[in-house]
This record gives sequence, structure tokens and C-alpha cells, in this order.
Amino acid sequence: MPEQPTDRAALRRANLAWVIRVLREQGGLSRAQLAVLSGLSKATVSTLVAELTSRRLVRPGGVAAGGQGRPGQIVELDPEGAR
Repeated sequence: MPEQPTDRAALRRANLAWVIRVLREQGGLSRAQLAVLSGLSKATVSTLVAELTSRRLVRPGGVAAGGQGRPGQIVELDPEGAR
């Protein structure tokens, strides 16, 4: 996780940048995997992913195999937007 910024806007920017950086380094991950790696709640990760999707920086990928429960939707960088 990045250093803790002092205000909400800075924290949000840091979290958005972290999601992009992790997807760039590790490839597509589910929201649940991003939540575990970041220590953020699944709800927070979903909100961040929704914002990045609306900015066309990430997009839905395939379905995560394995695990228990409903299969997770993979989130991946959008090659057209994340240049």
C-alpha cells in the first residue's frame, strides 16, 4: 500500500494509482484479490474499479477460476485507455 496521504482526495488518488500499478505489474485480478492485496474493503475496491472503468482505464476481463463461491470477474487494464 502507498504511504498514507493526509486528505481524502489524496488518499483516493493514491488508491487509484495503486490499483493501476498492481494491474500493470501482475496482470488481471479480481476485485477480491485486489482487496486482499491492498487491505482495502471489497466495497472500496469496487468503487475504485468503477471509477477507473468509467475513465476507460480498466475493463472487465474473464472470470477467475477456482476458489469458493461465485467466480470473480477479472479486472484488467484497458489497452486503449491505459497508455
